[in-house]
Amino acid sequence: MSQGQGMAQEPALQGLDTQELIERGLQRLFVLKVGDTFLVADIYGDVMGAADGLFVNDTRVVSTFRLRYGGRRPSLLSGGVSQDNVFFTAHMTNQPLPPLGDAATPEGVVHVERERLLWCGRIFERISLFNYGRAPVKAPLTIHFGADFRDMFEVRGKQRSQRGVAQPTVVEERAAQLSYEGLDKVLRTVSIAFSERPVRLDESEARTARSISCSGRSTGPSVGRAVSEGMCAEAR
Repeated sequence: MSQGQGMAQEPALQGLDTQELIERGLQRLFVLKVGDTFLVADIYGDVMGAADGLFVNDTRVVSTFRLRYGGRRPSLLSGGVSQDNVFFTAHMTNQPLPPLGDAATPEGVVHVERERLLWCGRIFERISLFNYGRAPVKAPLTIHFGADFRDMFEVRGKQRSQRGVAQPTVVEERAAQLSYEGLDKVLRTVSIAFSERPVRLDESEARTARSISCSGRSTGPSVGRAVSEGMCAEAR
């Protein structure tokens, strides 16, 4: 895990382009909270690895969680949380994509809906895609994820002379398990699980590609299928 401090040094932020970093600095952050678990993310629903993330008992167990459509962040329409701070929804649309085997996908054809629920120490997420075009489109989605297991003091900028040891990520067919053994010898684990198998899943990202018919809808497990639950991030 990286031990750099601050936005400029975070590896999760270094992969963003200049425009995303500028927009990030101007955006409001949204919080979901239940008990000792809370999630801080931007209006797109992304976690970038600065002062945001999924926290359990004051430890950040998810430090990166970004959605990309065709390698680009979707354009924002709106976003917000429920009054009880347990449910988040973001409405977005696709940016123009080059041809993916067929015709190019123009901007604004696909509506991307991101729904997220915090409950019983877990984050559940569902991503729905609506094609308002006159032809079928291919929807390549990527979820980037990561966990640094920093405590609140480190997230706020405190540097520690020693840290624990990040354990090898365990990748299964539909889940990735990230672990960290602290200086207290306690093993902390977070699981990123999908309701169906992504096209590709490794220690830091999941990819899928869906074909959506004209005037059609696809609802996916963070990365797609009809009528399914979605990503589940569980810490223990």
